[in-house]
Amino acid sequence: MNCIHVIFYGNVQGIGFRAHIRAKAISLGLYGWVKNLDDGSVESLICGNEDKIRELMKYAHKIPGAVIDRIVETPEKYDNINEFSIIH
Repeated sequence: MNCIHVIFYGNVQGIGFRAHIRAKAISLGLYGWVKNLDDGSVESLICGNEDKIRELMKYAHKIPGAVIDRIVETPEKYDNINEFSIIH
């Protein structure tokens, strides 16, 4: 299973971005988490099939109200995660 650590920069807080990411990830059979950061960005760990991860990443740009200026993505080791959650 593939995992990536992602930070989304731009207008990604206060618009339901985390909820959209979670719902889409679950529909794609992905696992991980998503949370807001104090600097206004959103951080996520996404694990699953590489094609499905890419589909989620494309979807992020289509979330209503989201304006993604930059994405920092790094490979991550699989962490035996079995759900996709929003961390508050």
